[in-house]
Amino acid sequence: MFASLASLEVKYLVIGGIAAVLYGVPRATFDLDILIEASPQNAERRLTAMELAGLR
Repeated sequence: MFASLASLEVKYLVIGGIAAVLYGVPRATFDLDILIEASPQNAERRLTAMELAGLR
């Protein structure tokens, strides 16, 4: 998924538990929260990235 987002230059941030872990906070989490920039162009790139990653 991240390779698809990067290849299409989707603007996003990793937030939530995974972001905390990346900053060194010891925390268990079982999901991934991503904040996508809310522009029409970015939304279109995000949909294409999800399709390329095999997501629906």
